[in-house]
Amino acid sequence: EETKDRMIRWAKNAGLTAIDFGNLLRANLASIDMSYLRQQAFLIPGHPIEFTHSFKDSLKAMWSKEYAQGIDHTIRNHPYQQFYAGGPDFLRALDSPTAKAWEREESFLILTGGDRPLQKLAQKMPWLNISNRAFVTGINKMNWDLYAHYVDTLLDMNRQIAEGTLRKYPSQVLNIKKSADTYAGMLADMSGRGPLGPLKELSPALNAGFFSVRLNIGRLISPRHMFHGDPMVRKEAIRNFITAIGLYSGVLFAGQQMGLWDVEADPRSSDFMKFRLGRLRFDPWGGHQQFAVLYGRLLPVVGGIKSGKTGEVSDYDPVEGGARFLRSKAAPLVSQVITAWTGKDFKGSEIDRADWQRWLKDNAPLLAQDMIEGFEAEGMLGLFAGVPGAFGVGVQAQPPTLNDVARELYGLDYHQIPTKGAGAEAR
Repeated sequence: EETKDRMIRWAKNAGLTAIDFGNLLRANLASIDMSYLRQQAFLIPGHPIEFTHSFKDSLKAMWSKEYAQGIDHTIRNHPYQQFYAGGPDFLRALDSPTAKAWEREESFLILTGGDRPLQKLAQKMPWLNISNRAFVTGINKMNWDLYAHYVDTLLDMNRQIAEGTLRKYPSQVLNIKKSADTYAGMLADMSGRGPLGPLKELSPALNAGFFSVRLNIGRLISPRHMFHGDPMVRKEAIRNFITAIGLYSGVLFAGQQMGLWDVEADPRSSDFMKFRLGRLRFDPWGGHQQFAVLYGRLLPVVGGIKSGKTGEVSDYDPVEGGARFLRSKAAPLVSQVITAWTGKDFKGSEIDRADWQRWLKDNAPLLAQDMIEGFEAEGMLGLFAGVPGAFGVGVQAQPPTLNDVARELYGLDYHQIPTKGAGAEAR
């Protein structure tokens, strides 16, 4: 019996160590940047004042643990916590040793204050703690300001109803808790805190296997709030989506018209609504773009997949495409294991298993990866790709394709160049 208990304990410790290692790699990738801006991508354009305040506090919290704790204390002791308690949880725990894993930011789950070896190691890595403070303070401050303003509006409406000055609700009192919870749910989804339901206690294991589970769930289901039964929340959701899409699209197409960059407007392409500078691709959409591409490829009206190499459109296999999409969402540790096992990356390209520099680069912070890939692709100009990358813009470098060359020389996709007659020599 004692041997059996010892084996069970060893197996449990081995499993927890694997989970901790996966979450340590995840935290390292997410560090050394202002990545909370990526989570707030669809909330920032419609709320510039709240964003400005949160950004200032995030910078201060980065260098002062006491300042971050002060902001957190103010939020946790705000009178409106009476409405927030028990509802959707858009707030992230900062450094409370009693907080449960699902209450923390999933990018930094390794910083739980536990006593396992890798947890202790993470607590001694200053760049992880700095990044966690900046992330949690920035996102909590902005979302709480939005939530508090919404509750202020509800309370003011109830006052006007009681006074009889708000004739839209002549004999009705608003259910503040219910409406506040609905708004909190919208903030949670749009800021990457999608619901886990009964699986929330398994958050550490889920995030060791998948890259930001709650973020991806939130991105997937956040459009639902534009059709919500609560008219106030529905109006806020529509405002957020239209403002963000309008601003980002306007900037992208304005830059294209001025000749600053190129923009791919076909939703079947993986480069959809990214702007291209040479071999660099920039994604300002905070993770929403990937789901827009998935929807574009699956919708019968659009359908198909556009090749990034030739520009040709072919049928989209939802099973194969879905598997590849899930592979792209694997956590760093799982992705590296699959890559090492198959000898191919998630795009299906062959890799050199013995290339230690590649493994080192793939596990460096995302900001460092952006700068390295940018420099390899475009020299010193590409090195500055780290600037937008530091503020939540996705950056990717890729080798020149037939499509890139064809567009540069002829202004056409490669598959559009004639195979016979005039222009055929371009093939």
